[in-house]
Amino acid sequence: MKNNVEDIQLYPCKEVNDDTERIQRAVKTACYRGCRVIFHQGKYRIGTVYLYSGTQLVLLKGCRIIGSEKLEKYTVKEYCHQSKKNYWQSIFFAKQANGISVIGEGQIEGQGECFPYGLEAFSVDDKEKCPVKEYKIRPSLFYFKNCSHIEMKGIILRDAAQFAVLVEECEDININGVEIYNRKNYNTDGLHFSGNKRVHIDGCRLDCGDDAIVLNRHAEDIKINRCEISSRWAGVRIGPFSDGRFENIEISNCRIHHTYGCGIKIQMGQGGIIRNVWIHHIHMEKVTGPVHVSLCHFPGWEKHGERKSPGKIEEIVLEDIMAEVVSSFKPGSREVPIEEGEHYSCIHIRGTGGQKIHKIRWANCSIIYEGGYLEAAYKPHLTTEIDDRYPEYFLYGIMPCYGMYASYIEELEMENIQISLKKEDVRVPFIMDHVDMSKWNHVCVKGVQNETV
Repeated sequence: MKNNVEDIQLYPCKEVNDDTERIQRAVKTACYRGCRVIFHQGKYRIGTVYLYSGTQLVLLKGCRIIGSEKLEKYTVKEYCHQSKKNYWQSIFFAKQANGISVIGEGQIEGQGECFPYGLEAFSVDDKEKCPVKEYKIRPSLFYFKNCSHIEMKGIILRDAAQFAVLVEECEDININGVEIYNRKNYNTDGLHFSGNKRVHIDGCRLDCGDDAIVLNRHAEDIKINRCEISSRWAGVRIGPFSDGRFENIEISNCRIHHTYGCGIKIQMGQGGIIRNVWIHHIHMEKVTGPVHVSLCHFPGWEKHGERKSPGKIEEIVLEDIMAEVVSSFKPGSREVPIEEGEHYSCIHIRGTGGQKIHKIRWANCSIIYEGGYLEAAYKPHLTTEIDDRYPEYFLYGIMPCYGMYASYIEELEMENIQISLKKEDVRVPFIMDHVDMSKWNHVCVKGVQNETV
């Protein structure tokens, strides 16, 4: 991008331990002049820097912007949708701003290991596992609120104390070629979107300790393409905060690997509606799940009261998916401990007794399961609905089938599906419960010796 005025050039200053004020002045001046702020090679140590309409940051190769390890250096006074217990802090913050660009080959680092995690890293249902029984503030790298026309391109984001990027109630977001490495704390999502429209994520690489890409509350006109993802939790997650509309979502040409919390999750539980979701050309290696779709009753972490309608899932299409599913795994040192129901997982699609999923279509998919469940007392059985807890797929325990469990669905269509096992498994391949109409065409299940089941 060319400008008619001279850009502001920033260089590291060894005599200064806190660059916050210097960088903040540069941002304000550049916005006034209509020029860019160029960060040259070296280290810059900062607390919160506020971004305004027209902010253009260029991080040259070798530039390292490092967030302070001192909490008092973070000065954001905004609650996010996740919690009203404390302000959501971040290194860079923008509110009601238009036209923000952050590009280049430099990186932003959060020193996430310096911030102790607390209750906000866990749901209220498993808070007894939390080592600190209080809410702790842990800064993100970016927090955008009520903004429009955001561009992030090429930069490297590392080691946030919580989410790397939180985008809330924004429109027209373009994230291209960004790399995120975020495993230095608990609840370390990569790109977390809450109530956004017109989002395009392309060619990104994410390695996260929690959900890599999240669409919460409502999401319209979303494209996620050509991303490489690894995560302790979901690769891509829609919900469970879901009180709005989720429409026109396409996830394509992505590689999801070493993801131990389900490759793709779709969870509606707060009255929202999801329709026109197309997931295609996805390659999964060493994942659990690999896909979990559910309607559920989830009032929220801070709301426990009368149940509302879980919402609606009207139409989801999954095509050209190849997945290699592991039976077990070992979480990292700063990752959520493994639950029993994460072992021997399978595709799980579930409505509720009071609200069925309308239509799910699977086509041209190949799923290879590790298998190996040999419990002598096993009998095929149905699982029961969960209550108002955070709706993770492991709450149902070890699944009674190894291929696909489908329940409370109006229409399930499967075409050109191959499911195979690496190890002997005593479970049946499919369980269908309260599926009104099921269409199967060229569905093949192969056992360990390659025999057709």
